[in-house]
Amino acid sequence: MWKGSVRKLQAQTEGTVSVEYTVLLVLVAIGASAAIFAIGMPLVSRYQLMKVLIGLPLP
Repeated sequence: MWKGSVRKLQAQTEGTVSVEYTVLLVLVAIGASAAIFAIGMPLVSRYQLMKVLIGLPLP
């Protein structure tokens, strides 16, 4: 009885590796998106400031 349950469990765990890689890929993508957003927003505001400063007429 016990050996049959173990064999059944081993047969059902074949897709776990792909699930683990998928979860890892999603976590990396979320982390990368958060980092890009955290770095990108200050860069956009700096770019807009420089665009305004360049567009001002010279005294």
